[in-house]
Amino acid sequence: MVNLYGSIQPITVFPAKREQWNDLEACVGNLTNQTIPGHDVYADEAEEFDPSGRAEFDEHVATTIPKRKWNGPTFALQRLSFPDGKAKIDCKLGRYYVSLVTSEACDMELMRALAPQPDGPVPLSELPRRSWAHNKAGDPVVNGSGRSAAVAVATVILKAAEGGGYDILLNPRSGEVATHQFFNHVAPSGIFSPLDVNPPTFHKEFSVHRNFFREYIEELYSVDEYEIGTKPHHDVEEEPEIVQLIEALNAGVASLYYTGISVNLLNLRPEICTLLFIRDPDWYRRELAEADKSGRPWRMAWEWLGRENEYRLPSGRQHQYLFPLNENFEPRIPHEPMLRPAALIPNAAAAIDLALRVVK
Repeated sequence: MVNLYGSIQPITVFPAKREQWNDLEACVGNLTNQTIPGHDVYADEAEEFDPSGRAEFDEHVATTIPKRKWNGPTFALQRLSFPDGKAKIDCKLGRYYVSLVTSEACDMELMRALAPQPDGPVPLSELPRRSWAHNKAGDPVVNGSGRSAAVAVATVILKAAEGGGYDILLNPRSGEVATHQFFNHVAPSGIFSPLDVNPPTFHKEFSVHRNFFREYIEELYSVDEYEIGTKPHHDVEEEPEIVQLIEALNAGVASLYYTGISVNLLNLRPEICTLLFIRDPDWYRRELAEADKSGRPWRMAWEWLGRENEYRLPSGRQHQYLFPLNENFEPRIPHEPMLRPAALIPNAAAAIDLALRVVK
């Protein structure tokens, strides 16, 4: 499990090798099927999903909310292998609601079982959803059989701070997301997914680079056409914010790294982790100014809690955008409350841990 500054989180990590850091596609393996399931299809003949999840799936389909909650296509875990000691992830095409009821359900099931005695053991026999995953996959950390475990891509934005030290963009998730409401997470982060169901598109989007650019512009500038694929033609690298970012990368002002893969042991879902390291302390201020002038200001998307909604956070929590570190990449505030397990999604802890292994 990950121990981030004393905060122990139920997630395992497979760090990238040094020679992989500069290749965002280093972990991307094969796409093992060529057809995206229908939006109302729970399982086809090739899949063996837990039948007890069907009613919950149908309920999600019936309660779809446009631009907020929908059954979008995903790249889901097929298998995780380690040729030459380097993590490689093969994926299958899936749907978000199926991931909710076959993978995320394992997390919720465990939380319910732990509620009467949080520090007590829970036998696998009392966790039927998790038992199904174990029985079908053997080791569900590396095998996606029996479920649709949507892969995610999470990026740590680590920027040099004015006056010394560093800041990490770390923000509470909103109350409108399907999972981990109000928990702190790194941004941008989102589901590894195609934009639509057309084969040429989903093969092009089977790319960490492409998904990072899409999440960057969608989550930091609230440009939702890169979340739901509303345009007949999308080329995210032509967007002005991405052009500026690429210029910064080419000039050495910033670097973009692949840092490894994490697997959340609660929901049994993998996440590809990356790092955007901004060395120029003036970058953030310039980026905000340029965005304002362009008419598309820096504005966190709906998945993230705005400061005006701080009152919705659990008691004792405060809204913060940035997690400050000193020159040695240690928290400026001892026992930083942003990192408490009750406030931090395990995936954020893993992404930060992997990022720090690169910069240190």
